[in-house]
Amino acid sequence: MSRLVNKFVKGGSTSGARLTSSGLAAAPTWSNISTTVSVTLTDGASVALDASLGTVFTLTSTTSPTIAAPTNPTADQKIMIRYKNNQGGSVTLGLNSAFTFGSDIGALTATPNGTTDYIGCIYNSATSKWNVIAYAKGY
Repeated sequence: MSRLVNKFVKGGSTSGARLTSSGLAAAPTWSNISTTVSVTLTDGASVALDASLGTVFTLTSTTSPTIAAPTNPTADQKIMIRYKNNQGGSVTLGLNSAFTFGSDIGALTATPNGTTDYIGCIYNSATSKWNVIAYAKGY
């Protein structure tokens, strides 16, 4: 098996990788499954987020921003939004209607100046919505 692994994985390591079948006539491919990629978002009234670019998205804001509907999601994809408020007063981060809340987390609340909140989301391809599944405040 090690020769097979070495043939398909550069450097021979499969740590943090998943082997995916490409069909009977093609060689399988390796893809990352546990790599955290941080992306810095651009502050503004409407903040673009391309979900294909990373897993942790950081926004340091001096405005009253709203995260726009994330583009390029994949089924069951998980993202974390790290929001730091540098506006000077308390601000509530807005989320586009592409984000939905359950009964445990009903909405985001104001983030005091100088603190950071974390919002964890998972993409539900059946509803085409990002479900907010975690919310931690005040870091």
